[in-house]
Amino acid sequence: MAYFYRRKSGRFYARIRVPEALQPHFSTQELRRSLNTTDRALACHLALAAALQWKAEFARLSGDMDLEKLSAGSPLLLSVGTIKLADAAIEMGLSVPELFEQLKARKLGLCVKLNGQLGADKKVELAYEDDGPGIDIGETLWGHNLSPMFGEQRLRPAAVALTTGEVFEDCVFLNDKGGWVVLADTVKVPIGELLAERSDCERVRASLAATITPVMREAARPAPAPAPNTDVIETMREAALEAAMGEAYKHRGMQCSALLEAFYREKRWSAATIEKNRRFHGLFVELMGNPVLGNINRELMRSFREAVEAVPCSFNTIRREDKPYHGLSIHKLVEAGKRDGLELIGAGRAGEYVAKIGGAFNWAVANGFMRLNPASGLAQKNAAKVREKDKRQPFDAAMLGRIFSQDLWRDGRGKVTKKDGKHREFSPFKYWTPLLALYSGARRGELAQLYVKDVKQTEKGTWYLDFNLEGEGKKEAEREEGQNDKQLKTVNAIRVIALHPELVRLGFVEYVQALRDAGHARVFPELAWDPVKGYGRYVGRWFNDKIMKGKLGVERDGTLSFHSFRHTFITACVLTGMGDAMRDDLAGHAPVGSQGVRTYAHMKPDEHLEALSRVRFDLPTIGTFDVFEGMQSLADAIERNFDLRAKTAKTAKTPTRPRKA
Repeated sequence: MAYFYRRKSGRFYARIRVPEALQPHFSTQELRRSLNTTDRALACHLALAAALQWKAEFARLSGDMDLEKLSAGSPLLLSVGTIKLADAAIEMGLSVPELFEQLKARKLGLCVKLNGQLGADKKVELAYEDDGPGIDIGETLWGHNLSPMFGEQRLRPAAVALTTGEVFEDCVFLNDKGGWVVLADTVKVPIGELLAERSDCERVRASLAATITPVMREAARPAPAPAPNTDVIETMREAALEAAMGEAYKHRGMQCSALLEAFYREKRWSAATIEKNRRFHGLFVELMGNPVLGNINRELMRSFREAVEAVPCSFNTIRREDKPYHGLSIHKLVEAGKRDGLELIGAGRAGEYVAKIGGAFNWAVANGFMRLNPASGLAQKNAAKVREKDKRQPFDAAMLGRIFSQDLWRDGRGKVTKKDGKHREFSPFKYWTPLLALYSGARRGELAQLYVKDVKQTEKGTWYLDFNLEGEGKKEAEREEGQNDKQLKTVNAIRVIALHPELVRLGFVEYVQALRDAGHARVFPELAWDPVKGYGRYVGRWFNDKIMKGKLGVERDGTLSFHSFRHTFITACVLTGMGDAMRDDLAGHAPVGSQGVRTYAHMKPDEHLEALSRVRFDLPTIGTFDVFEGMQSLADAIERNFDLRAKTAKTAKTPTRPRKA
């Protein structure tokens, strides 16, 4: 019978039928036990361990011979082929030594399975030594080439007859060619590993069963005894678990959060990428109670996917200190979301969260922390297409017109306030970063962290931007050891992009030269550095809040944002017929195509310029940047920046109410 089965929940259970004579002792006809797994391969190992222990307990309670089993017989003994004595003994209700002695007494043939031992076939008669069936291996194999021996080989009757212990030893066997097999080394095999014909075992069983009398049956009935030793079963279960899981066995007690930290350390992502992944992975840890790796299975991942559907959107944002759901646990927030009718993540996006944590589990499998990825294949089963509102979209001509109709682009300068005559409403980055993003496709963080030395010119006179990781502008006290103030999304983001002629016409090169003359290291020194978003954090906040939402009334739903400039640029490149290699080179995407394109295509700014010149946008008239006014505005912006830092430092010394756990 099968020793395990699966319930509707997917969890496997071990089971075994109790011998009829022992059923009064156990008060049941079948023993069952949960294996605490939904993995079929693992269940097979665990069930076998439990079954072997149960059978050993049955044998102990029944004495040396199970008369009921001996009488009933077993289907395994009625088929053809060979069977190990250890397996046959269990089916017959005998001990292995008893079965071996019965076969030996009847001179029934036994076999052993060779698995690659070195030896040679011999067709000549072998001479035996006086004291038994041993032979001089050296003389016998003299001049013969040795080769690996495989398959079942018959034992010499004389060698079987002289075996009295529980280990069989010999170096000579009978083969199917009518000769002998002589091995270079003596084979030592536990007698339970020897093979016998199933028909021979059945013949022994039938012969012994015929000798059983009613008196013997009555004497064999067991007295009440303790239940099976669960400690031994658990020990065998752990041994089976270790064999099945391999290296992952030692990590089964590791909490998921600890695994994720190891994952982040090896990935060496930017702080922004790690922060983004923490938001996705943190939901799994919080919803599922930070489980240990040994308890993360398919059943748990299905529960996680269903639970994610009921979590409110922006679950982290709405729990901040100044938000209405501050301090709520994720489970309390789920209840509040249902009660208050909040927008939920839903089935359409739940798969994203499964896919994210599944990526970490893929890494865990590759590095020996887990045996299998329990999230494999689950991300797509319940995932619909991404909602339209969650897709980034490019700006159309009408929206570009509304954006660049604002005063700062029309005039090329900011307004002077009446209070103290300083340019309080303007900073140079506000004029340049949207234009640079539109005409280069660069990301906001890449633009915000540019150094003056990153604006370069080729020998042919082409101005270009050099996006690299060579930065050291942050004060040592504000950065971690070995960390500079630049970060790029991928290795492909290290690239050069020619300055679009329109940017040169508007005065970007002149502004950079003025910065260089004034001793500034960075193109936008008024921007403060953020440990997660770098210098680009305030660029996005200003444009998305002040321009898109404040000036134009566009709702902040992620569809249209500063990143839309990048989409707009790439779309314009496609419309001009620009080749894939050139477009990927400009955008900092991984190149596609042949190995030659991927490996050797490194385009220069001079090559970019001709293609970029064909990229045009229908914009309102934009005023040339007033460099003199811009430098004054920069000085005011830097002063405001320091004022803000001073206020922040002063506020930090004031005790604040601790946040709720």
